[in-house]
Amino acid sequence: MDKKLIYVAGKYGGNSENKKLIEEVIKYLKKQDKSYYESGCATIDGSEYVYFSPVHAFDMFYEDTEYYEALDYCLSVLERCDKAIFLSNWEESTGAKIEYGFCKGHSIPIEIFDLSRLNWWLKKDELNDD
Repeated sequence: MDKKLIYVAGKYGGNSENKKLIEEVIKYLKKQDKSYYESGCATIDGSEYVYFSPVHAFDMFYEDTEYYEALDYCLSVLERCDKAIFLSNWEESTGAKIEYGFCKGHSIPIEIFDLSRLNWWLKKDELNDD
């Protein structure tokens, strides 16, 4: 089955909290896709996505790799993606700004993920767990 490759970018800077935030966004997106698919609204070819986080894929190189070499790894994957989702904190990141410009220059569709959506979802799940 062909799956759409979705690049998920946001502020990182070696901060584990930023990494965790990206994880939570991807969990949210996957859960939304699953709910949409199970409702019968989605078609099979449009409902399957693979979310790619460069932070998670390349974090092991963060300390030992030159900045622009690591960024080149990210852009090599980004150019293969069907879409990019940028967390609403993306403008606080030099790397994410470069990735955003890359998307614009290569006509890769962009979506901005408002982090307030995630905060609402996490609070809702906390209430449901009680």
